[in-house]
Amino acid sequence: MNKKNLIILALLGIIIVAIPLTVFFSQQQQDIRQQAAGTTTLTFNPASNASSPINKTINDPFSLEMMVNPADNEVSVVRFEITYDPTKVTLDSNPFSLNTLAFPTMLEGPIFSSGKIAGTVTIGSDYSKAVKTLTRVATIKFKAIGTTGATPTVVAYTINAQVLSVGSNDEAAENVLSSTLPAYIRISAVPTPTPTSTPVPTSTPIPTPTSIPPTLTLDADPDIVSYNGSSQLMWTSQNATSCTASNAWSGIKALSGNQSTGPLTTAKTYTLICTGPGGSVTRSVTITVLSQPTPTPTRTPTPTSTPVPTNTPMPTATPVPQATRFNIVAYMHGIGNSGDNANPNSFSLSNKNPVRSQRTVTVEVFDATDTLVLSKSGLVGYNSGTGNFTGVVDMGQAITPGQYNVRIKSPQYLKRRVPGIQTIDSNTTTNLPTFTFITGDVVTDNALNILDYNVIVGCYSDFAPAISCTPQKKLDADLTDDGKVNQFDYNLFLRDLSVQIGD
Repeated sequence: MNKKNLIILALLGIIIVAIPLTVFFSQQQQDIRQQAAGTTTLTFNPASNASSPINKTINDPFSLEMMVNPADNEVSVVRFEITYDPTKVTLDSNPFSLNTLAFPTMLEGPIFSSGKIAGTVTIGSDYSKAVKTLTRVATIKFKAIGTTGATPTVVAYTINAQVLSVGSNDEAAENVLSSTLPAYIRISAVPTPTPTSTPVPTSTPIPTPTSIPPTLTLDADPDIVSYNGSSQLMWTSQNATSCTASNAWSGIKALSGNQSTGPLTTAKTYTLICTGPGGSVTRSVTITVLSQPTPTPTRTPTPTSTPVPTNTPMPTATPVPQATRFNIVAYMHGIGNSGDNANPNSFSLSNKNPVRSQRTVTVEVFDATDTLVLSKSGLVGYNSGTGNFTGVVDMGQAITPGQYNVRIKSPQYLKRRVPGIQTIDSNTTTNLPTFTFITGDVVTDNALNILDYNVIVGCYSDFAPAISCTPQKKLDADLTDDGKVNQFDYNLFLRDLSVQIGD
């Protein structure tokens, strides 16, 4: 074999090896892109660091812009908590300005306390407006009040900050925030002015100290419990000297603490009043108690009576026809092993311990002309092993053998058509194909719209009590079924909005 042929064979060998390697690394890059998550950052503008801080003097005003950079995510919710040293900087009289073009809805806050600012902002009810580029969230105005020396003071995001996404690579309850960067401010004293003529001293009036109004937070975890279940009350107050409980509890309480409610059989409201030099503040929390489960009656054996002999023949019993039954296996978005419309196959952060382990379903049977033949309600129960809901619904009567369409509805979820046409025989249990419920139908009108959105916003409670909510609305708006209505329910609703009308 000559030298030219050897070179050609060597080149062919390199090509043969290179092709599968190229395909392999291309696939690896594709897999990395598909699994991209948690790339969002929160920063401040202007940027600064410990060696290049923002330089100010006493009494100088300055502003910091909260910035979110989604990178590979599609930001829908920003939950922020920012801390600062109140001996070095203070907030301006009108300190918070939201960028309503990008984040038109302030779900909660802003809440101001000594050295802390907190709140939650969102893109509103249109998931297509998700933030995908570096964007200003809000502007915070400060004033320098204390010198720092060589070491700058820091304005920083806390570990409680969260960013949620509606991206197809993310999950509804996934915090996609990867990192935060603080702002560094170095504050120096006011330059000494040039001496002038000494003024005649006058008496300086002693200022009347201003008393700071007390603040109070009161929460219950969980605030929906099963019958005879208990909840943990947690409260924190500031600028208060005493706290007194009323309604479902009573007596003097510590300024901050926690306490178990003990077993509950009915809904209870717990009220706490904290008083200080600056006044008093009242907070209440209501704990909803689910209905008492119906006990299974114990059968009492019927005593056997001694039969009296008779020559009268016994009539033949007429057979009672058995009803048609449906065996149901359903997944529910945001719960167990079910994702959502944006990412159906990822459910690692879905709630694996729902408060309501049983759900009501209504089964509707339609004939070939789409005429309703029969409708019946029953129960399905949560299976923690499979992460779905299963149960058998007795339709109460036999159905004429034939082919039918079956639709199933459950509160909070859009009505779903069971896949395929079902062949049903009389007096049998039919195993229906597995299907998935889409969540968000809070007002139960078989649609996802502004009415559902408004209930969720009204019942939203994370940093502060809900704006406008009843126990029933809270139960309906708790899409993740964890006893709370917060950013995870809100984001799950946005991620399911791609389907707006039930089957």
